[in-house]
Amino acid sequence: MNKRGTIVRRVAWISVISNIILMVGKIGFGWLGDSESVFADGIHSAADVFASVIVLLVLKLAEKPADKEHPYGHGKVEVIVSGLVGIILVLVSIYIVVDAIRGFFHPIASPSLLALWAALISYGLKHWLYKFSLKAAKNHT
Repeated sequence: MNKRGTIVRRVAWISVISNIILMVGKIGFGWLGDSESVFADGIHSAADVFASVIVLLVLKLAEKPADKEHPYGHGKVEVIVSGLVGIILVLVSIYIVVDAIRGFFHPIASPSLLALWAALISYGLKHWLYKFSLKAAKNHT
């Protein structure tokens, strides 16, 4: 395994663990705090978990050396899977938008402060994860 692969795996695993924590927290606190937006963001975190797991699985295939059937190697699989993950994230986004539009036509309860704290903690963790991933990418490209 090359150095780039090691860094990508490390970042992907940290992303998986962080997003599992966020997913469970946002879905749970969104439900308990009566906040559809925090709950929907938990669904988005579930899509992030799925995307990170896919990256981990595909990385092993992408690192395989060139062979007779693939004279240029297997690296293009990363691009293809990135596109598929992007499509999944777009579908999750559409779900969130449709759910938000539906919310305009139904009375909603005010969410509790629990939902606010979940959103603030989520923001902080996501911001840290973004900075961590960006630093890893800049240091190893």
